[in-house]
Amino acid sequence: MADIRKLKGISKSERDLFRACGINTVEDLWLSIDEGKGGVAGLATRSRIEKSRLIELLVAEGMRQPGRFGSSWLKNHWLDIFVIAVMLILGFGIRQRW
Repeated sequence: MADIRKLKGISKSERDLFRACGINTVEDLWLSIDEGKGGVAGLATRSRIEKSRLIELLVAEGMRQPGRFGSSWLKNHWLDIFVIAVMLILGFGIRQRW
């Protein structure tokens, strides 16, 4: 879990306000936006951070490139493709022996 300090563009005062609400990680932040708790507006009220600023922080975090390879489909599924290719090669190899 990424500490709330890693949230892009967050100030120390915002970090302290989040921590006062029990939000210590970026994952906690996303989980705290629950419809049962009022969504972003509810979090803005609880944390005393303006709704527009919360949206800015969430957008900045959402725009980060996931994973170490980036977000392209091929980069996210290269291992799956490799395993399928190996299985096909083995399957054709066994079939040729029969």
